Amino acid sequence: METVRGKQLTKRIVETLPKEDFERQAYLNCDRMSYVFLHSPPDHVGYMENETLRMGFARYLGQPCPVIAQMVGRYFGQRGQQLDKYGRNLAAASLPGQGHRALHNAIQHMMVDIMKVAGIQSHMEAANFLNGKIGEPSISNYINHITEHPNPRSALHTIIPSGRQRINDSGASTTDEAFFELKTMTACVSRYGHVNTDTTAAERRAKAINVNYHKRFKKLDEVFASDVVVDGTTGITGPFEAAQGRFFTGQVIPLVVGAFGDVNEALEKVLKRVAKAAAAGSRNRGTHNFTTDQHRQKGRSFSNHAPTINNSDKP
Repeated sequence: METVRGKQLTKRIVETLPKEDFERQAYLNCDRMSYVFLHSPPDHVGYMENETLRMGFARYLGQPCPVIAQMVGRYFGQRGQQLDKYGRNLAAASLPGQGHRALHNAIQHMMVDIMKVAGIQSHMEAANFLNGKIGEPSISNYINHITEHPNPRSALHTIIPSGRQRINDSGASTTDEAFFELKTMTACVSRYGHVNTDTTAAERRAKAINVNYHKRFKKLDEVFASDVVVDGTTGITGPFEAAQGRFFTGQVIPLVVGAFGDVNEALEKVLKRVAKAAAAGSRNRGTHNFTTDQHRQKGRSFSNHAPTINNSDKP
């Protein structure tokens, strides 16, 4: 009975509310992770101030933000935007103090802290994650290009993933490496206005990350391994594109955190596996081995591994 009523409610919301409606976006995108804060007792990691808790409730229900109620309609920013009652245009604005990047960085560091609780070493933003996976002279061309730039992150064509980790299967003598890209999303229409009942905004963003990384690796081949791929139209797989396939799952693993506490499937799996590792580690600190129950995604199943993260970002 409840399932039928739920489907009827979903149908009514989808058909009657416009795609840019905030409550509609919250209803279609809030997932199991969105209400975790209701089950988590306050501690040094999960402590929330009163205002934060109020905003969390309002965001989960798709209601106006109570904290900014008295400021709604006021102007902000260089373009003179009027603050909306949900605060989403303020959250998406480019403002002093790193803007939404500050939130991204906070989540990034929190992920590292979570890994440490599980006894897993974490490293941030390794620009050299391709070392040992690409032969000469391609890798030297790429490294020289990065090192010549005063800020490697800003060098043209550079790929610095949000995370890289080494995964050790139980009983295995070798380890695999995985690399991640962490993205956060504000509650803007461009991210949530295209959502339907089949695909959430977080999964759409995750798919876009995979496509983007595929293009970026092919671009590296065109720029730094042109002797192999020529202009990129020959159909030849270059050393950089091949290197991506040598990582766990054969591609980047996207980790997406949305505006409604929603996350993509890969991030939920990471958190579950880390939680299990932390529980096991409390009984047996030391080297962690993670069991693979089945091998499906390109020969391996990411869902059955706990990651060690190495974070970098581009919001």
